[in-house]
Amino acid sequence: MHAVRVRRARLDDCQAIAHVQVHTYHETYEGIVPRGYLAQFTVAGQAVAWREWIQANRRSVLVVADAAGAGIVGYASGRPLPGCVYDAELSALYVASGNRRQGVGRALMYGVVRRLQLMGGHALTLWVMAENREALAVYQHWGGRIIAEQIWEGGVEYGAEVIELAVGWPEIAALRAALATPARIC
Repeated sequence: MHAVRVRRARLDDCQAIAHVQVHTYHETYEGIVPRGYLAQFTVAGQAVAWREWIQANRRSVLVVADAAGAGIVGYASGRPLPGCVYDAELSALYVASGNRRQGVGRALMYGVVRRLQLMGGHALTLWVMAENREALAVYQHWGGRIIAEQIWEGGVEYGAEVIELAVGWPEIAALRAALATPARIC
């Protein structure tokens, strides 16, 4: 494994973020979401979308896992949700397949959680597709609890009923502390 540094994303990272996004979407969601939904994501199109996102979302967080010698191998994003009981949200966390189970996801999650806590966040939530069992297991391992479920609106236009689950941590400080503890390797 290459040494990985989690840092804020920059505009020159957009192409690499898009590459990770498109490839992990296809690996993760094939068979879960409609193919038509996945087909709309291209590296070129997502690079433009990420560039626009970085420029427009100054109050949100976007971090990347930058691996020495390998470049960007993952990314995560989050945002404050002012006025909500769960006042911070992890909106994305993706790690390239060859870099999973090495602590990259944990480091990305910690990077977003730390920044959201510094922005005043007290409780964190995220949405995960119910059939994405691997991600759900990781979030539960980190102490997250299922707090709600709904039909994913992205599938509705394709005639698919995909269930997504809200996973929450009522104490962002406890989550941050848990993420800072080194993972046991079994």
